Amino acid sequence: MCLPFLLLDAFLELLFSRSQNFQSLYWVSYVAIYPMYTAALILLMAKSANKDQSSNMDLIAASLKLWWPFYLLTVIQLTLGVIGFFLFIIPGILVLVRLSFAEFYLILNGLTPWEAIRQSVESTKRYFWYLLVFFIVTAFCDGISDYLIGRTIQTGDEFSILFIAASAAVSLLMLFFDVVLFRIFMMAAVEESAA
Repeated sequence: MCLPFLLLDAFLELLFSRSQNFQSLYWVSYVAIYPMYTAALILLMAKSANKDQSSNMDLIAASLKLWWPFYLLTVIQLTLGVIGFFLFIIPGILVLVRLSFAEFYLILNGLTPWEAIRQSVESTKRYFWYLLVFFIVTAFCDGISDYLIGRTIQTGDEFSILFIAASAAVSLLMLFFDVVLFRIFMMAAVEESAA
């Protein structure tokens, strides 16, 4: 279900990376595409957890309805993260850890972006260190995979298909971390409802 979006993202990364003038456009396209497949994945995981079944097209249609608030949330999260990273990196990491549940609250509870951020900051207090280690491992794996792709596959014409396939495959593997994060979120939600 997510693969077509990941392939499109990899294609746009390749396309925009060929020119220094257009590299920043990749981030614009990424921020536009990311909410579509991530919302669909979150809805799929929630339906699977509740033993419900929906077709991929229904999940994608539902994610498209949530695109605008998810897009706003993504822009806010990235902006706060970048501001935090400019404040000597550690605040950026702390911000990203505290906002890690915001996407789930937005999609599953129908909160506005700011409400989802507030709820995420509140509910990640108990799991901060657990989430911090998780984010460090994720960032390390993502950094290593991006480095290896960049070192082994050049973006020349003869390697374009290979670059797109490798980039999409790494993005697909990185979705595993979203699944783990969702499990942590569900564990936190169960504990909060039991308290």
